[in-house]
Amino acid sequence: MKRFSMLVLVLFAVMIVSAVLIPGGADAAAKWQLKHATYATAEHPYSKIAQGFADRVLEATGGQVEIKLYPNAALCSGADQFTSTAMGVADVTDLLSDYLVGQIDMIGLGSVPMSFDSKRSAEVGEAARDILAKRLEKDNLVYLYTYDYLPNVLFLKDEKVSLDQMKGSKVRSAGIFPIELQKAVEMVPVKMAVSEIYMSVNTGLIEGAMTGILSWESNKLNDVLPYIYQTPIPCIGFVVMNKDTFDDFPEEIQKTVMKVAKEYAPEANRMIREAEQAGFKNAVEKLGCKIMKWSDGDRKKWIEESVAIREKYLSECSEEALAFWKVLQEFPMEF
Repeated sequence: MKRFSMLVLVLFAVMIVSAVLIPGGADAAAKWQLKHATYATAEHPYSKIAQGFADRVLEATGGQVEIKLYPNAALCSGADQFTSTAMGVADVTDLLSDYLVGQIDMIGLGSVPMSFDSKRSAEVGEAARDILAKRLEKDNLVYLYTYDYLPNVLFLKDEKVSLDQMKGSKVRSAGIFPIELQKAVEMVPVKMAVSEIYMSVNTGLIEGAMTGILSWESNKLNDVLPYIYQTPIPCIGFVVMNKDTFDDFPEEIQKTVMKVAKEYAPEANRMIREAEQAGFKNAVEKLGCKIMKWSDGDRKKWIEESVAIREKYLSECSEEALAFWKVLQEFPMEF
């Protein structure tokens, strides 16, 4: 009995020593535990991209920095992600350029019609890294990387082959620029959440919607909006971290996190582009929807109205925003 008790004590002592002398085991808690806020569902590619970054940071820091994802607006709404992260409610988030048009003119440029080729968002972010970092620091944010948040797409209930046929059509919209551009081509924008689109089409409240291909697919809008049209409205996501959180890291951890961010940007952009391509392919081949083509005349109309909106916005921009615009001009949009 004594011998058994002694064995138990020895084993207990070994467990304690192991826990003290061998940190970073499978169950060891990270020294820094961060929260990443996103409005996207856990299954959405945006969330998968965020998780991929978190996994790389965890590995690169030897388990010291863990970023936990809070999808479905669990921490804050999409419109509040900027303020919540600046205040430290969240540690990391994606700043959607659409949401910041009226708050940070530099970031808003990422959603201006005909402003740049969003397929090259990762390159844009790296080319403008110093400009973006300096501006975002004013709001207590550290710039990490950018990737394509995918352009707005027009989806209609009925097949219409020209802008003339679309005049007066009530189309769901959200964001300043989609609404302005719809008005310019004589559609009637109706502001509502993506979750309301399906029922609104069925009840006749709207005849179409502008949203992203991934939101269209995940909300099963192919049932009611099977006709698909490209638009010249880009969108870009800026991934940022609360500055107080970042400053709490020792210098080596800061360098590691930033290195991971720079290396991950092209991968994030590739992932979202592949998801977009798969979405369009699935729409046609599996869901029986139809991707429509604009006539040369309609394409010219879209471009002219887009450029007019863009130039008006630029005329009211700050000098720091115009510095970002110079970078965007190196990546022109083709429509």
